[in-house]
Amino acid sequence: TKSHRQSLRVKYMVDNKAKSHRKKAAKLLKQNPNLAKKPSKDPGIPNLWPFKEDLCRQLAKKKEEEADEQSRLSELRKREAEKRRKMVERATQMQVEEFVADRDSNRPEKAIGESGNTRSWYQKELKRVVETA
Repeated sequence: TKSHRQSLRVKYMVDNKAKSHRKKAAKLLKQNPNLAKKPSKDPGIPNLWPFKEDLCRQLAKKKEEEADEQSRLSELRKREAEKRRKMVERATQMQVEEFVADRDSNRPEKAIGESGNTRSWYQKELKRVVETA
């Protein structure tokens, strides 16, 4: 089997590539310091804020209204999708019926009893022939 030993040439080449990459990243940070800053978290509402409870109720109400709106929109989307699905289903059913009707109309009509596989038909035909003779 082949050895997994890394040659020194490859080792140093990897080191140099990593070093140059780190240098480029540091240089970019120096040029544009805004890249390193993360957006600060929302600290929330301080406890000493006047009318904090009212503000919290307003925020909760707004959040609930947004959730209701989202659920209403999703329900509307579901109904629309169901309507489209039913329309497609109806269209395919009509195509199938049209195809069957077209196929049946193109099929040549057999003469009555041509197959001759029923005994009663044979008896009737025999009586008719005898009476005409």
